[in-house]
Amino acid sequence: LAIVKSGDIICLDLNNERIKRFDKNFKMVSSIDIPFASCGMTLTSHDEIAVTCLNEIHFYNVGKFGMNRTAKCISVNGMAHGIAHNQNWFAVTCDITEPDESTIRVIDATGSERYVTDPPVVSGLSLKLTSFIEFDLNLGCIFLSDSAPSRVVCINFEGEALWDISIPGGSRGLVSIDDENLLVCDQFSEKVRLLSKDGVLKSSVISSEDGLCNPDLIARKPDTNDVIVSYGGFGTIGLFTVQ
Repeated sequence: LAIVKSGDIICLDLNNERIKRFDKNFKMVSSIDIPFASCGMTLTSHDEIAVTCLNEIHFYNVGKFGMNRTAKCISVNGMAHGIAHNQNWFAVTCDITEPDESTIRVIDATGSERYVTDPPVVSGLSLKLTSFIEFDLNLGCIFLSDSAPSRVVCINFEGEALWDISIPGGSRGLVSIDDENLLVCDQFSEKVRLLSKDGVLKSSVISSEDGLCNPDLIARKPDTNDVIVSYGGFGTIGLFTVQ
C-alpha cells in the first residue's frame, strides 16, 4: 500500500498478481502484471515503488499516465517478504515462513547488505517475523509487528532488543510519521494508535467512529498528514487525515 505525490493510491494485489493504481476518488486508473511470488511493497520516492519478489527487490516507476517496471534490481540473500525504505536504505524481513532461518536484512543505497540479524528473544518470548516492518536510519532502529503475542518490538541494527509494547487487539501494519512517532494498526480493537519510537503507546488517532474497520496495512502520503489504511478481509481501503 502506498500513496504517490499525485495522491494516487498504489495497491499490491497478491491474489491477482498485479499492481493497481487508484485515483483520489478510489477509481482504478491503471494496473500492471507483476511476477509470481511478489510479496511486499514500499514507496521509495514520489514516483517509484519497490516490491519484494523471491530473493529480489524490483522497482516500478509510477508515471503521470501509467506504471512500468524498471531495470533496477537488488538481490537479497534470502526470500524477501516485508520491506521498508528510509533515506535510500531498505530493511527487509526474509524467510518468515521458516522461523529457524528467518532474518532481518538492512541494505544500503548501493544494494549491499550492511546488517543481517536473527530475530531475538524479547521479554522472554521469541520474535516471529511478519511482513510488517518499519525502520529509522538515523536512530539505527527497526520496528516490527509480532502476532503471538500481539506487540511492537524495537531492535537495533545489531539485533539487540530495545523495547516491546503490547498492542491490545492485534498489531499489524506500522508506518513512521515523523522523527519521533509511528502509527500502528490495532486490528481487532479497530484503531490506529500513535506510538513513540521509544516505546510509549499514546492516543488512538483513528477509530471505528471514523469509519475504520479491521485495519491491516497503513501508508502515509509523503510530507502530509494523510494516511491510507486497508481493511483486512474486506478488500477495501480508507483515506484519513491524522491531526
